[in-house]
Order: sequence, then structure tokens, then C-alpha cells
Amino acid sequence: MRVPRRSRACVFWRFRPSLVKRIQTFHAFVTLVPNHPLEHLWNLGGYWTPHERTRSLSAEEVGAILAESNDYRLVEAKTGAELRWYQRGDYGVWYHYADRRMRKGVGRPGELAYVASEWIDPDTGDRAILPSTRAMPYMTEVYYLGPQDVAREAQFTAVAEAAGGRLDFREGPSADSAAICLTYDFEALTQAESVAEKLRRSGVHVEGPSDYGP
Repeated sequence: MRVPRRSRACVFWRFRPSLVKRIQTFHAFVTLVPNHPLEHLWNLGGYWTPHERTRSLSAEEVGAILAESNDYRLVEAKTGAELRWYQRGDYGVWYHYADRRMRKGVGRPGELAYVASEWIDPDTGDRAILPSTRAMPYMTEVYYLGPQDVAREAQFTAVAEAAGGRLDFREGPSADSAAICLTYDFEALTQAESVAEKLRRSGVHVEGPSDYGP
């Protein structure tokens, strides 16, 4: 049976690998940084990298790391823009822009400000520092003594998510402390307050709520 002209064109587009590759590349090129903490990084091709977030960093900690090492790569994550990778040892964006913005503590809840975190590839040891902008949510920190209790942490998270919060980061235990800290972010102060009050009534140690602003 003869294939109509339009159908043959569709078959042609479907099986041209070069065109598919261009479409994939174009799609990756317009991938933008979302307005919430990143759970993974991606390269210029749009593919996830194996880097894992290890810890949050203050401006002072970032400055100390970069002053001692040229092995880190800066990966700038500006909300609404493309993820930008800099060459290893190229720290200009930090010293001339991100550092001042982060130390100044710009932004109030609902506005944009800088935060920083460290990411490491567990296979190669490749290290990156991620200066990023995002809306300034309120945070509540939940503490308990180790060892890790997965079921208990799931209960904390369920309470936070029911109020519209999300788990931002988890730290501990470490060689210096048996304490485990879970940080939850909220878009509204009332959300953070309700979760903090509910957890405190159940005997949990809670710090906050507070915001990332000045």
C-alpha cells in the first residue's frame, strides 16, 4: 500500500538519529534551574552527573576552601537560568558577585538570595561548590540523638509534608557528635510554626522556625 506523503515525512523524522540528537540537545539547552534546592546536577548535555550533595556551606567556609584549593569547580545555579559550570580553579563569579551577595544576606522570605553547598562525585572524587539562588523559605530544624532511626525520620517528614514543607537537608551523626539534624523548608511562617509546635508537643527537640534572611 502506498504511504501518503505526510505519513512518509513522519517516518523520515522518526528515524533520523541526527535530528533526534539535535532535539535532545535543544531540550537540554533550555533546562532551567528550579526555585527549590537541587537534588542532582546536570551537565551541558542535560544528563545527570553522579555528584552528591554533602553539606551546606557558609560564605566563610566557601572562602576558606577556595583559598586553599584550586581543585574545586564552581557550578552557578541561578533560579530561572541555565546551570553554569566554570573551569576548575575559576572562582571569579564567587569573589566578584556571589560572596558579597551571600555575606550581605540579601533577600527576605519570598525573595531571592544566595546559599552555597558542596557536591562530590563518589566515584572520581571530583568536587564542586554550588552557589545558588532560590526563594527564601522559612526553616525548622529537628534534632534527635543517633543512631539513625529511619522510621522516626519518616514520621517527622510526614508531619512537615502534611503542612506543605519539604526536607531540605540531613546532617549527622558525625565523629564529633551523635546528634542528627533534619532541616525542613516552608514557604509560609504559619506552616513552619504549626509543624514546630506539633513536634514539640510530642517531645521532639526543634529549633526555629527562622528564615534565611538577615
